[in-house]
Amino acid sequence: MHDVNAMRDVEKSRPLEPGARLGRYELLAQVASGGMGAVWAARTHEDELVALKTILPTDAEKVALRTMFLDEARVAMLLADPNICRVIDLGNDGGTLYMVLEWIEGDSLRTALHEGMPAPSIDVALPICRALCDALEAAHQLRSEDGEPLALVHRDVSPHNVLLGFDGSVKLIDFGIAKTRQRLSETTNSGVLRGKLRYMAPEQVEGSRAVDRRADLWSLGAVLYALVTGVELFGDASEADILRILVMREGLPELPPTVPSAVAAIVQRALAFAPDARFQTARDMRAAIDAVLPPAPDRDRTAIAAFARARLEEPVRARRALIADARRRVASRDALVTSRRRRGQLALAGAFGTVFAVTIAAFAFARSSGTVAATATNAVVVAPEEGAAAKGAGSDPRVSPPPRIPAGAPVTSAAATNAPVASVAPANAASGTRSHAVMKKGAPKKPARTGGLGAEFDTHD
Repeated sequence: MHDVNAMRDVEKSRPLEPGARLGRYELLAQVASGGMGAVWAARTHEDELVALKTILPTDAEKVALRTMFLDEARVAMLLADPNICRVIDLGNDGGTLYMVLEWIEGDSLRTALHEGMPAPSIDVALPICRALCDALEAAHQLRSEDGEPLALVHRDVSPHNVLLGFDGSVKLIDFGIAKTRQRLSETTNSGVLRGKLRYMAPEQVEGSRAVDRRADLWSLGAVLYALVTGVELFGDASEADILRILVMREGLPELPPTVPSAVAAIVQRALAFAPDARFQTARDMRAAIDAVLPPAPDRDRTAIAAFARARLEEPVRARRALIADARRRVASRDALVTSRRRRGQLALAGAFGTVFAVTIAAFAFARSSGTVAATATNAVVVAPEEGAAAKGAGSDPRVSPPPRIPAGAPVTSAAATNAPVASVAPANAASGTRSHAVMKKGAPKKPARTGGLGAEFDTHD
């Protein structure tokens, strides 16, 4: 988990597209947008589907909105209730703030209550409202990590922010404008009208500083009104008319006679103009619902799941197709990138192999040339044998063969016998050449030396 406070000073963000990565999450398709954020279907390295919420690119550099986003994240990370959408992670990737939530296979209550559809049965309406009571009770009782009560007020409870899952789950979402004692941003001060007017309590419309959790119970009463009637509170009235009714405390629309009286009593109490006349806690409102329809978890979950599938199958199918198409596109792109990278690697390997082969050949050639030179430099000079000398002498009439020395005769120097001696110098170490000198009769006498350059050898039998 990332440190939220460390992200407050970041002011840059980048455009997002399918296939982009934020932290360890890969974006697949944008599935919703509104207010200050966009929601993407994304997947983890384990291919688990998650909902990833980011600030819209057009708002990403607005400090106030970034702070609101962080406020929502701070609150949502503290909440732990099965009826509140769970936050999995929070991060900052290159200036892009994101919040990761559990994926709910379903859609909003607003979509399920779209115009023209009949109201759900009481067996569906009351369990949905009961689940929302539990979610609000958990939120209202929330404490900080230090144990301090946060006095949290959601302030935007509406069908738009309620998700229905195909598994029968009910999830309250979007604490973006929630009021708490430790909120970082100042964009929700009194005097700023935020939320959805048709679900807003009178004191919230007036911008009163006295807004507390009972404002959420008014909003929940308006949600229950929509559930049991199939239409929103105030019907087709304009926003100006709604404001007048709420500020002037004019009468609210009557419930149709088809609504059971016990259920109508719950709605009317929740929608009392005076906060003191309403349910004081979400727990109290749930107790009233339980008195009308005792809780039965399996039955309630089954009823909600059937309602969600009947009303939300089409949008969920369209979203599945969108995500499947995104998966194919991303896979195709990844395959192309992998292919190009592989071809580059093969080309690099081929070039390296060529350079290696040329280097080896050059080394072999250089080594061979060095051996020949060494052989020439270190050559050993051997005096020609008698037969070779005689043969050489016979073949060249200018050279007289050396006289034969009788056996037992003393060996004298070449100068004493006046015999021509071939004096052969070894190869010159510096030049690698060999010099030959022929000393003829009457040549000046040189002292005989043994070994070293210019060594002389007497030829005899």
